[in-house]
Amino acid sequence: MNYSGLSDEALIELVSRGEADALSVLYDRYSPLAFALARRMLGDGEAASEVTQDAFLNVWRGAAIFQPERGRFSSWLMTMVRHLAIDELRRRRSRVVWGAPKAFAINFKESDQSTDEGEDGVWARLYNHEIRKALSKLPEPQREVIELAYFHGLTQKEIADHLGDSLGTVKTRVRLGLQKLRELLYPHQKP
Repeated sequence: MNYSGLSDEALIELVSRGEADALSVLYDRYSPLAFALARRMLGDGEAASEVTQDAFLNVWRGAAIFQPERGRFSSWLMTMVRHLAIDELRRRRSRVVWGAPKAFAINFKESDQSTDEGEDGVWARLYNHEIRKALSKLPEPQREVIELAYFHGLTQKEIADHLGDSLGTVKTRVRLGLQKLRELLYPHQKP
């Protein structure tokens, strides 16, 4: 099926049903805009690329909660990119020096926490008990890189440096771990 002629709303509905091709069309439409916003905010192409990827991963995982009556898909996506970029800026500002290997600390100031009720609702739905349960079923190396990336805000390069692994190894572990999570969380969807 050719999805390129469908509206954003129709595509996001298909994404919520696990249609990866629909997500690809949305990615083709909006990734340049998402990347441009993230790059403008972060001043760093690598970090902007990661924020863009994270935003589309969130679209994949959270498509079912999108409400077209509350606004356009592009606005929802750009808000997500903006919040992810702000989170990255906060992480940069608040990182604490590494301690022993495989240990780290992040010092968040209470005043830096988001009070945007919509964002809190999205994250509450995305990081629920089922996701944590699925994470526990991943092989340790895959779980470790995913937790460092998504719960502790490290870039893939930072994870590679921290663990003493190559960037390619980290990227492979993240990709395999995310694929396995998808299989565990959505067992009836086609890959």
